Amino acid sequence: MNRVRKALQPTLSVLGMVVVFLGVLLVPPSNPRLQIWVVLAGVLILEAGVWRLAARLLPSTRRYLSLRAEVEGFMGLVPELNEAAVERDGGADGGEERFLEALSLMHDSVDRMGEVASKEG
Repeated sequence: MNRVRKALQPTLSVLGMVVVFLGVLLVPPSNPRLQIWVVLAGVLILEAGVWRLAARLLPSTRRYLSLRAEVEGFMGLVPELNEAAVERDGGADGGEERFLEALSLMHDSVDRMGEVASKEG
């Protein structure tokens, strides 16, 4: 299912372009309403691919949501750790304490990752 979700976005974009081109090239100019509707449908298909709308409608295959949330939270701590390290290395007041606090938060997050690993939902 994950492969389908990944392939859907570029496929819809290409399909939308094909429908637009076919609407312009194959629909006779004597029928402008049909031509406009075909081109509009192609543009909508293309936009669905660009904005990844169809992938959002398919069910997610993710099972370990709490682990994912914890990892995302951990990734959010990385810039904080780096900023604190820069302050510490620059000699700013409180830089060492801020660095140790960010490092402690990251260690706590890793511990929580171990707790939620393999737990679904």
